[in-house]
Amino acid sequence: GETIRFAEADGPFGRALIGATEKGVCWLSFIEPLGLRQSLEEMKADWPAASFVNDRGFVLPLAEQAFAFAAGQPLDRPLGLFVQGTNFQLKVWQALLAIPCGSLATYGAIAE
Repeated sequence: GETIRFAEADGPFGRALIGATEKGVCWLSFIEPLGLRQSLEEMKADWPAASFVNDRGFVLPLAEQAFAFAAGQPLDRPLGLFVQGTNFQLKVWQALLAIPCGSLATYGAIAE
């Protein structure tokens, strides 16, 4: 039942499709080589009960914030994420978020 606002954005690795709700970014995919249509279909398949709105004004500021690291800019505030996954996936993502910016961690350390 979420409304997902989406738009294309230039990222450090090429064109990306970003989807976001009021709760945070819920989708990021690289458009090439399959194209925007395929990326949109994948996002819609992952969020089948959502409605979708093409909204560059909502999404592009989030894209700038998400890709600030590539421009050597500090993140001025946390980027909100709204993700779905298994309990295991959520725990891994929580562990990844605990790694300080600029630090390294091994797979073993994350697993612990």
